[in-house]
Amino acid sequence: MSNVARTMEIKMKVSELLERLKNRNPESEIICIIWNVDDVMQANASMADDEENLTTDEEITLEECHEVLRLTERYHDAEYGVTWDTLKYHIDNVKGNR
Repeated sequence: MSNVARTMEIKMKVSELLERLKNRNPESEIICIIWNVDDVMQANASMADDEENLTTDEEITLEECHEVLRLTERYHDAEYGVTWDTLKYHIDNVKGNR
């Protein structure tokens, strides 16, 4: 999949995903793991408990949440998947580039 296609997919809305799924056999088995802005905000809030993190007291903007999701998708490793730690890693990077 090209980087352009990946970038477009990250911007997909739930309604667009549902529309794409209409063309699938409803009896097909699929797997779909979804991370969203709420998850990024929750990960950011939970970082306040992490003593090693120097940016825990800072709020994260909606635009920064979108960037965290883009980075998470772009650099994810299918061998390890995406975890809360993955989101926190990208949150630190985004905040560090302010």
